[in-house]
Amino acid sequence: MAGPPPARSGGEGVGRAGGRRRLSGRSATRSAPTAPRTARLLRAACLPSEPRAPPRPHPCEGRRALAPPLHGPGRTGRRRAGRSGRVRPRRAGLCLPRPARGGPLTTRLDRAAGAVLGSAVGDALGAPYEFGPAGELDARGSEMRGGGGWDPGEATDDTQMAVLVGESLLDHGGLELPDVFDRFRRWAAAGPKDIGLQTEQVLTGGDPWDLAAALHFQVNARAAGNGSLMRASTSAVFFAAAGQEATMDAARRLAALTHGDPAAWEGTALLHELVRAALDGADPLERLPQALAAVAPEQRERYARVLAPDWHPGLATEFNGAVWPCLGSAVWALRTTTGFAEAVRAAVNLGGDTDTVAAVTGTLAGARYGRAAIPPEWTTPLHVPLPGSGGRVLDARSLDDLAARLAGAA
Repeated sequence: MAGPPPARSGGEGVGRAGGRRRLSGRSATRSAPTAPRTARLLRAACLPSEPRAPPRPHPCEGRRALAPPLHGPGRTGRRRAGRSGRVRPRRAGLCLPRPARGGPLTTRLDRAAGAVLGSAVGDALGAPYEFGPAGELDARGSEMRGGGGWDPGEATDDTQMAVLVGESLLDHGGLELPDVFDRFRRWAAAGPKDIGLQTEQVLTGGDPWDLAAALHFQVNARAAGNGSLMRASTSAVFFAAAGQEATMDAARRLAALTHGDPAAWEGTALLHELVRAALDGADPLERLPQALAAVAPEQRERYARVLAPDWHPGLATEFNGAVWPCLGSAVWALRTTTGFAEAVRAAVNLGGDTDTVAAVTGTLAGARYGRAAIPPEWTTPLHVPLPGSGGRVLDARSLDDLAARLAGAA
């Protein structure tokens, strides 16, 4: 079969760190969707839901739940779509603990906290090594000590945007797309240290929320970077119990706010689905075939290649700032290691877009191994500044609380 079109060089754009402009590595490719196609995807959340078949049983059905099913900002069953881009799933009770493959006995809440906090520590661990050579983490032996314009334990735009998504979901009880976009806009206007050039252009161009990314892609044809993948930990946890269709659909809509290329939509949808599998206590690697079957046909071959068991980052034909090699590298790190810290270190040691590859790896490894597997020496210095949010700075405990509320357990 023919391979995917080659990525154009140069990345999604540049960011700011330490008072300088720097390449962010969010690379891009051509897929040629039109502005109307992206707008339809986003506006679909504003329309009433069509009748759907009865929901499939929750994976925990038949086992005692800690809480009875509730309607609200959570989980299984039909999506409820309201006006202004809101998507409200239904929620089911949390399940009793069961083992996560490859790790000790963990609860669903522990795995949810692992996904959110794991993404943040991966981001902070990888930030000082961004665009460095492979193996630099091992060579320097420095973890959470800062560098490259970052303070020790400081998280980047990856985690900042994930927090903004998560807080919007909680405040509105579902996916309120215009609100997410407005939060992104305020954050971008406040001058974060790092922001992808494409994301910055979409958020500061003054176009409406449902057209900005599509219009940018129509002009630039560059929007398959990993900038939507990097911020997906919180939304993946929030929608996990809603089922495969709902979580992948929400991922696509969130990705389309800033990325007009369907490759970015499908990569983010795949990450959502793998997190869903892990939170259910399954091995996300074993769920890859089912997840790939739900990917848009025109993107499936590209992702099947980089998620195959015999693929490794040395086979990548694009920089890992592109969405599919980024996700492929994260899955490779999970597949070839046996614990959270080992997986995230492997991701950083790949070099390149280290903060985002490690953030995505941390999302998956945290969801698989749980919160308890994250080294305390990584969580202690962790902090997440939130530009445009009144000077707030989140720490590990704040992220644990955010994850608990997103999982419906607070």
